[in-house]
Amino acid sequence: MPVKKQDALRALEVLEDCRRRSAAVGDKALTETLNKAIVALRSKLFVALLDVHEFYVSSIEASTSQNAPPLEPASSEPQDTPTAPLDTPTAPQTQDTTDFFSNRSPEPSVETIVLEKGGGGLGLSIAGGVDNPHIDGHPGIFITKILPDTVAELDGRLRLGDQILSVNGVSLEAVVHVKAVETLKLAGQRVTMVIKHSDGRFSPVFTLDRRTLHK
Repeated sequence: MPVKKQDALRALEVLEDCRRRSAAVGDKALTETLNKAIVALRSKLFVALLDVHEFYVSSIEASTSQNAPPLEPASSEPQDTPTAPLDTPTAPQTQDTTDFFSNRSPEPSVETIVLEKGGGGLGLSIAGGVDNPHIDGHPGIFITKILPDTVAELDGRLRLGDQILSVNGVSLEAVVHVKAVETLKLAGQRVTMVIKHSDGRFSPVFTLDRRTLHK
């Protein structure tokens, strides 16, 4: 069965949800294993392999449709169709199962996240601002990278493409890039962020530039 980018993104959401649950119950071994799987799915190599796979599948499907034999016209002569005896037992009906993802509760589009820096930074990179939009026509500040084994990565709630609306009550919706950097640096050990989660329209791979913050 072909693997599509949408399926990979859904799998990434499931892994992140499982990691949050395992971290909550203190299962360090499972959390570390899930971290490695999430980092692999976020890698540029994995995304590139998905692109190659989708191109290969579409090429095969196009070739198959072109070489398919023409359909034979239906015969006008009546054909005898055997009927099953009335007392023939019918096959047991299997219970229809609902798709796993349709049962999942939709995550809120805006979420308040509180993180403790501890001995280091948050472990995320940002880009954007009114002076250097990361997305054409959008002045917001976006998360472009989450470093492994950091506060942001282990917490599991922040995702690539998320927009940071505010930090400790300071709005970042229409500020220059330097202002966003200073706000994060001066946030102190306890950082309260209001996050607008990505709706999935943006690729999980972002191009980093010199104005990107590793905080």
